[in-house]
Amino acid sequence: MNAPLRCALFLGRFPVLSETFILRQITGLLDLGHTVDLYADKRGDTDRMHPEVTSYRLLERTTFMDMPEASAPWELSAWPLAGETWVPGSSEAIPNWRRLADALPALRRCLERAPALAEEALDPVRAGHAAHSLSALYRLDRLSGRPAAYDVLHAHFGPVGEAFRFARALWRAPLVVSFHGYDFTTLPRQQGPGLYARLFAAADLVTVNSRFTRGRLAQLGCPEAKLRLLPVGLALDGADGFSFTPRVRPAGQRPRLITVARLVPIKGHEFVLQALARLRAAGRDLHYDLVGDGQIGRAHV
Repeated sequence: MNAPLRCALFLGRFPVLSETFILRQITGLLDLGHTVDLYADKRGDTDRMHPEVTSYRLLERTTFMDMPEASAPWELSAWPLAGETWVPGSSEAIPNWRRLADALPALRRCLERAPALAEEALDPVRAGHAAHSLSALYRLDRLSGRPAAYDVLHAHFGPVGEAFRFARALWRAPLVVSFHGYDFTTLPRQQGPGLYARLFAAADLVTVNSRFTRGRLAQLGCPEAKLRLLPVGLALDGADGFSFTPRVRPAGQRPRLITVARLVPIKGHEFVLQALARLRAAGRDLHYDLVGDGQIGRAHV
């Protein structure tokens, strides 16, 4: 085995019950003897989390950005100075001058530790909305106080990679970004196809979970030389709780199909239902369960 690596993983929120693929990566690296530190914008739901979060003491390995809600997750602008910010769910507005005053200690520390990156964190051209909301400044403040001793930096999801893109220059370590779904489909439609231009230039490697994902990221401008296909797999030896068992359907028993996913349009359930309707029209008898939380109920086709 090669020398153990010191890895930094960047996440939007931790822990997240549905992100088992991230949890398996973390525990797998730890099992192999590597060091893993986690950096997350916000705390997840600790009332509902996988037992590995506790058994591996992952919350103790996590540094949360602990920034004001107006900065993350809402990314609300602190400008103009004479204006005010309404955080969703709040009963009163926050004067923008107060938000800026509260950020001054972070600005001072950033100017002392990493002046060039502090300037970038406040530049809307280079940091985008994260400059207006001050979230880029708060992230830089939190990370610049940490030792620069990592062999690799890994961000899950494009927006997280963009938010922590500065860490590559701060810690002088290679940056890997993994795209998974909404980050290369929904967000480019909402924010434009060039939203990852700076991230693609900074990242050393970009992993994708399918050939389709690879094609979409290439269309968004990611250099082909940086793209690597890395499908998310399952350990079929039972290590992930999934043991492979050959299945034989008794004669006369209709096929049973199931989808387990969030019930939201981006998952493409409508295409499954359309395909199943065509099969039924062709005389095929089958049973289908659609399971998940969201906008659509359970369906049998």
